[in-house]
Amino acid sequence: MKASKIFALSGLVMMMASGSAMAASPMTVTGSTINFTGEVTDGACGISAGSKDQTVKLATAPVSGIVKGSIYKPTEFDITLEGCSVDTYTTASFNFTGHTEEGGILSNMAAQNSASGVGIQLVDMDSKPINVGDTGKGAKLNLAAGTANVARFTAGLYGLTTASVVKSGTVSATASFNIVYE
Repeated sequence: MKASKIFALSGLVMMMASGSAMAASPMTVTGSTINFTGEVTDGACGISAGSKDQTVKLATAPVSGIVKGSIYKPTEFDITLEGCSVDTYTTASFNFTGHTEEGGILSNMAAQNSASGVGIQLVDMDSKPINVGDTGKGAKLNLAAGTANVARFTAGLYGLTTASVVKSGTVSATASFNIVYE
């Protein structure tokens, strides 16, 4: 009889313990923030989220690969326009701005361990070099309504001087773009 009382008492204790665990109060833990940004434009198209604030990783070049006046292994990047209306405008061209060297080549603005004798050359959809800072001279993209309109560009390290004067290091530049609808 003693064993059955102990068994009953232990069962009662276990039921009480599980009941108190189920009655725990909700707990809130501090999270973080999420920033949302957007824009409404008067232009003929919107700019896809993936085309904004891009980072284009260029090929790593050996010093001997930097040739004055030449681009080293260009890397493609796209700007996608979407939701276009072609009622008023049927083409889009792109103007780029940024810190430049002579000839519209983007300057190397790397803050630490900066390479010298090299900049970044942008090339348009027609395979023509873009003179950063010039407006209205780039290739035109014919817009289509109801579909993604993709403007394909390339960028690559560009020799500003002979390889014997090029110094190895990091290369960094920033360009902004505007869209001209016609």
